[in-house]
Amino acid sequence: MKKELFIFLAIIAFPSFLQAQIEVDFKFFDSCQDSVILLNYELYGGDTTILSTKNIATVNSKGYYSLSVAIERNGLTCYKDYLLMINDNYRADTLYLNKLTLCNNGTLHAEDNYYYNCGKKCEGVKIEKDETQTVRTRGKFVNGWPVGKLRYYDEKGYLTATEIHRNGKLIKIR
Repeated sequence: MKKELFIFLAIIAFPSFLQAQIEVDFKFFDSCQDSVILLNYELYGGDTTILSTKNIATVNSKGYYSLSVAIERNGLTCYKDYLLMINDNYRADTLYLNKLTLCNNGTLHAEDNYYYNCGKKCEGVKIEKDETQTVRTRGKFVNGWPVGKLRYYDEKGYLTATEIHRNGKLIKIR
């Protein structure tokens, strides 16, 4: 009886031992250069940060992860974040890097963050379309900052996020 109780408690208390690590493989489609590229990225899940080696990383379990990547464009460092659900069916993909991205000079906590379109500071109404002419990003900009709503769309044209900007500040994401 004690042996069965111990086995039962071990299974309940230590489920992480039953899960195998998962190797993930994420590449990026750079819409400015119209090509697939390999970049280092960071995955955040729970209280864990995982750094990739080029396009490969290993996560400890299935679940939601935030992926952050930086790319150099015309002397600027541009940033993109993704929310991913990693599981047995989703562990490799080519992620779309928008033309319209938040960039700076690469300095940590830089105050000169602006939105750029492939290295040119955004001004006026910008509608980014991918190679299939699906809208991926839409917004109005003044001196590199969104005014009002900045909308992001997936590869099928469905709205995935809306950022609300006012007076040069991000107010809300929905």
